[in-house]
Amino acid sequence: MNTSTMPRNRTAIITCAGSGIGEAIALLFARNGARVMLADLHAHEVERVASAIQAERGEAVPLCVDVSRPPDRERLASRTVHDPGRIDTAVNAWWILVK
Repeated sequence: MNTSTMPRNRTAIITCAGSGIGEAIALLFARNGARVMLADLHAHEVERVASAIQAERGEAVPLCVDVSRPPDRERLASRTVHDPGRIDTAVNAWWILVK
């Protein structure tokens, strides 16, 4: 994989970062120098991913949010703008399974 386009020294919001594709993207971004804001419905999962990133000396902030709710999206954006200071990249790994 060509990592020359990875978001080094940038801030990324990643939804559904507690498992699956969201977790994989969060780990990839963090390993390539991005600060990652990890959003997920499940606090324990997103905290686990943040701990793994921090153990590798990466920067990660876990946030328990429901991105389907406007107040939670606002809190996520506000926290990102306040803490790291900007939003450079957003990855929406959130999906709905319809049966």
